[in-house]
Amino acid sequence: MKAKLACRFRFALLAGLCWIAGASAQEFGPLPKYTLAQVGTGPALLIGVGDYDGAGSVFGRLEGIGKDLEAIEATVRKLGWKEVTVLRDPTRDKMREAVDSFGARAKDSPGASFFYFSGHGVLQNRLNYMIPARAQVRTREHLADYAIPVEDVLGFLENEGSGPALVFIDACRNNDLPAGGKYGGANLLLSRRNGLFIGYATAEGEISNMTEKGSFFTRSLAHRLLTPGESLDNLYGGIIEDVEAQSKAMKAEAIQPPEKLSALRIILEMVPGGESPEMARLRAEVERLRKEQGSGQTVAMVKATPLDPTLLPNSNPQITTATAKAPFTNPLGMKFVPVPGTKILMSIWETRVRDFRAFRADTEGESDHPVVEVSWEDAQAFCQWLSRREGKTYRLPTDHEWSLAVGIGGWENATASPADKDGVIEGVYPWGTTWPPPNGAGNYDSSFNCDRFDGTAPVGSFAANPLGLFDLGGNVWEWCEDWYQSGQTLRVLRGGSWCNSTVISLRSSRRNRDAPTFRYDDIGFRVVLELGSGGKASSIWGFGLMPGGDTLCLARAPRSRVNWTPNPPSPAPEPAGEKTRSSRVAA
Repeated sequence: MKAKLACRFRFALLAGLCWIAGASAQEFGPLPKYTLAQVGTGPALLIGVGDYDGAGSVFGRLEGIGKDLEAIEATVRKLGWKEVTVLRDPTRDKMREAVDSFGARAKDSPGASFFYFSGHGVLQNRLNYMIPARAQVRTREHLADYAIPVEDVLGFLENEGSGPALVFIDACRNNDLPAGGKYGGANLLLSRRNGLFIGYATAEGEISNMTEKGSFFTRSLAHRLLTPGESLDNLYGGIIEDVEAQSKAMKAEAIQPPEKLSALRIILEMVPGGESPEMARLRAEVERLRKEQGSGQTVAMVKATPLDPTLLPNSNPQITTATAKAPFTNPLGMKFVPVPGTKILMSIWETRVRDFRAFRADTEGESDHPVVEVSWEDAQAFCQWLSRREGKTYRLPTDHEWSLAVGIGGWENATASPADKDGVIEGVYPWGTTWPPPNGAGNYDSSFNCDRFDGTAPVGSFAANPLGLFDLGGNVWEWCEDWYQSGQTLRVLRGGSWCNSTVISLRSSRRNRDAPTFRYDDIGFRVVLELGSGGKASSIWGFGLMPGGDTLCLARAPRSRVNWTPNPPSPAPEPAGEKTRSSRVAA
């Protein structure tokens, strides 16, 4: 046994969702569908424990608890909970008092109640124990005196008049304490008359991973719960995918295999959604374009045409004449190239540590690697600083500009929301139409063996795309200017990162999204330079790679038709079982 136990325990409990009368009569029929807004919300209690420095404690301090509490609280409030209590590092007495108070309010609540615990935990004799701050637990026999069983919380929710309970346990499910009996997982589903969902962060006997930046499971949970149009059962599949991918990417002590048990009697959507008319129209349009290209008919294939410098403000000749082979270079050494169909020059690299360090001297990291741990707000502040410094207009790219840069702008409706376009175009990736990514395609998850980097890579380590842009796939997720959808709570990220490995996350059309204040080690940004309002947009929609290495574009009004019109490559068939989602992981 280690001097400090590595295992830690997190428990999240969503309880309530009003009882559906007559559900037993529909036993063999389809389950009714409800959104959380239709069900309503009750009390929420969020507990995080990281302080385990008391005398005699065998549990190590947990530095990432604060980040997890912040993430869960933000999600709970976005989902509509109003009565939210947050408790940090409570002793056993304080924790017991809070749990009792929560239980008294939750047991009769007609709406959904939310309980979350983050800290160390032990599974002993079919009971899941939550360890309070500074608890002097040295052996298994001490658990009853110094810890609180999760089952005590569940006991409050056994009232037949209350709704189902949704339980998430982000915890090690092993037991390194000396002495005591054999432990095992409790079968709680059978005791819940009106339905229960339990999501475990890991399998029985396994550990749950955590870093100073927080828990793999909680990070994914906080974001996946905000997925529009996904049932709780379905979105948990995304959590499993996220956690396993992050475990591999971080070379964790063990690959963390989340599990779930569900006896819900409704289909619950935390956030309403479903395919909008715009998404249905876009799917049909993409299919039409593919057929027309395949038959060589109405969609013209033209060579990429650089921006006409005579149509742009001539404040700086180097800016107006920039090309992929001769980019504009600003005083920081950042290089910019034109993107057909826009009035911008885009940075060929993700913003480097050295660039951001000129703005913020305490920035850590290797100079030529992309800066990470930057929020959307941090990126905006950098752009504003750079604009003032140089007397130009720097900003983040819009979602549509990013699509044009990666080559799918012509297949998308520029006016549709990023949420409506999220992951719609299947089988098209920043490197082409093959799967998985070939050797040298970019900096992706190490399971592909396509690069030599365990984390971020120096910018420009891989080949540029036809416009001269590097790392539009992999390395780090890149913030964009746009809101993800009309609710205006989450900002768009594009491009995937060094720890992503799924078909969905690496599609060129994939949109990740996070709160504007969110920071993580696989999130960065690149900037664009506006050319001013005097420019004239090119008619080119976007580019594509054709057989033989030719760079072609889809255009509304072709400028120079190619002497041959080959059929464009068909999108690669994607692995069975993977379907388009409208949500991330973060992962």
